[in-house]
Amino acid sequence: MRLIAATFLALSIACNRAFELKDFTFGDHDYNSLLNVLNETNKKCPDVSRIYSLDEKTVEGRDLVVIEFTAEKPGTHLAGKPEFKYVGNMHGNEVDLNRNFPEVDKLEYKYEKLEGGLNNHIMSLSKALSKMNLAPETRAVIKWLYSIPFVLSSNLHGGDLVANYPYDESRDDRKTSQYSASPDDGLFRYLAKSYSKHHLTMSDPSRKPCDMSGDLELPEFKDGITNGAKWYSVAGGMQDFNYLATNCFETTLELGCNKFPYPEEEKNYWEENKAALLNYMFQVHIGIKGLIQSGGKRVGNATIKVMNMPSGSPIKHDVLSGKQGDYYRLLLDGDYKVRVVAEGFHPEERCITVANKQMQQAQVVNFDLTPSNKERTKGQTGCIPTKQLDLSSGTEQFLQDSLYDKLYGDYVYNTKDYQLYNYLQRILKSVTGN
Repeated sequence: MRLIAATFLALSIACNRAFELKDFTFGDHDYNSLLNVLNETNKKCPDVSRIYSLDEKTVEGRDLVVIEFTAEKPGTHLAGKPEFKYVGNMHGNEVDLNRNFPEVDKLEYKYEKLEGGLNNHIMSLSKALSKMNLAPETRAVIKWLYSIPFVLSSNLHGGDLVANYPYDESRDDRKTSQYSASPDDGLFRYLAKSYSKHHLTMSDPSRKPCDMSGDLELPEFKDGITNGAKWYSVAGGMQDFNYLATNCFETTLELGCNKFPYPEEEKNYWEENKAALLNYMFQVHIGIKGLIQSGGKRVGNATIKVMNMPSGSPIKHDVLSGKQGDYYRLLLDGDYKVRVVAEGFHPEERCITVANKQMQQAQVVNFDLTPSNKERTKGQTGCIPTKQLDLSSGTEQFLQDSLYDKLYGDYVYNTKDYQLYNYLQRILKSVTGN
């Protein structure tokens, strides 16, 4: 078992003394030596970390161990603090978890054709666990995903150098390669770029392609990112299961061309991925978050729907509030209408403008719902969507891509970029009349 990059990340940010671990070396680590590293880290940082095991063991009876870091109260979810995770060792020596999850993509593709069809949380925990031939590791991870309100995630792989985003499975069964966009396609492209642009070479167009794919020759690998199904269709992946069965947005990160790097290469892997691993974590704070309440009482299981105001069309992927009434919705900069629907309450909606700022928490947007048996309190109304842009125009598409790449692709929020944003918006308005 190799010591994954996420462990190094944990060691570096957990406490100042993390790299004082005795006899620590980069390279191969078996199960026991990896546990020793995690346990020693926990001992050095007991106030901000804890170690626990998932509730099912591996095929060979080993614990599936998690190390958690948080500034306060490890082991307790605090409303307003988004949960993030990295998962490594997907291709373990006992069981390969990479394609062992319930196949939710085809189910969602069927719902897409129905008016009002489900677009998230499309499978209950009991239904997911009833899938035939689930490995015990997969069962353990599924229960873990349903028990903690994760917001953003990535699973770490080797064998190529690219940031992969949903969907992983082609909409057309007959095609092994087909761009299959999720409702959050633009957001996922941004998340993938937030990793690739901070990796030392992943987005470098002059780097040598990995042998297994000739990836830079493929247009879908531009900027070091790819839509999963466009690369090659995969059924039963953990990435899409996170997105469609829970509130968690997940990508798949291929950290290096060599699937089985030599021990002496491991330190270079860490140096190449360190900044990207950190920057990707920060993306858990983009968009909006808040509390859904009614008369001071938290409202769980409320549905949060978002409409993109420039296009006038809904983002057909809802999220749900958690048991403590807190919700988190990752969003790019822009104007949105947010609508909250909960059983037993009048719907509430709010028009907002998202302006993400680097290294700052998400914008807080709280909702106070009125019970359906009471007269609704007048709230903010009058959200009128603008005319949808016709992106068939090559000029408009070029301007949109330029705006995306400049503002989001490099993730630089400063005065110069803000001026560029306004400049491009003025051009778009002159071209489209919007």
